[in-house]
Amino acid sequence: MPMLGMADGLMQRLRIAMTSSDNDARDVTAAQTGAGYRVVPLPRSRRVMAALMNVAGSRRLMVAFVEADVTKPRRLIHEHRSHTGESISFTAYVAACLARAVRQHPQLNSIRRGRRLILFEDVNVVCYLEQFHGDEPVVGFLTLRAADRASVRELSLRFRAGVPQGSPLPWPMRHLPVVFVSPAVRYLSRNSRFLANAGVIAISNVGAGSGGVPGWGFAPSATSVEVTLGAIAKRLASHGGEIGEQEHLCLTVSIDHDLIDGAAGARFVRTFVDLVSSGVALDALLHTAPGDA
Repeated sequence: MPMLGMADGLMQRLRIAMTSSDNDARDVTAAQTGAGYRVVPLPRSRRVMAALMNVAGSRRLMVAFVEADVTKPRRLIHEHRSHTGESISFTAYVAACLARAVRQHPQLNSIRRGRRLILFEDVNVVCYLEQFHGDEPVVGFLTLRAADRASVRELSLRFRAGVPQGSPLPWPMRHLPVVFVSPAVRYLSRNSRFLANAGVIAISNVGAGSGGVPGWGFAPSATSVEVTLGAIAKRLASHGGEIGEQEHLCLTVSIDHDLIDGAAGARFVRTFVDLVSSGVALDALLHTAPGDA
């Protein structure tokens, strides 16, 4: 009998939680004018992000705030557009550099499971996107699969095609009752099959919405490696023995400390920054026509 009573109580709580959206709507309707506030439902996308932040809160992160001189790659991208008319996404370019850096440090393309590491074969890069559903801004998710083997042109095409129609939520989250969102996020964050497809490397371009204000962005990371692109700042720097104005991209690199130590993390950051600054990932782009692979 006590167990039956506990089960009845649990079912009652589930029913209350599953109707929380209706209760929120009634709260909005019942909100008194002149009370100094109003109550609105928290969108499902924000509940998913809150659940992701709960997962991120359990990570032990190393964080590096660095700058990459992107004068050369930005010039090459601009010249390529002037000569061919083809526009290359700068975010896709940085994602290509990130994937190639992870390929050189494969232990980062993994998750920890107790005394073991689950190492993934493909470097899939998750891009966080700002999208709008009506007037409501939401975070969208787009995975660039096998980004370490794809050309910058291919990633740019995939990125631009995916931005307007990318999913505002991962597919398991679009239809689950809200009460199951947090447990589902915790489960998927430890599901090797899901992560092998979705990716454990992430990139977010907050600089695109900063209005050009120089600075670094940071948020707790639920992935093994997350790079946040800040704004591009003008710096006076020595280049080829001459001092001139250079473009520096503000970068925040967050790494799961359970996977590697600080020295190895610093070497990864150096590899990544060097790739971004060098423009070497654009070599194939500069020697092929837009219609080529």
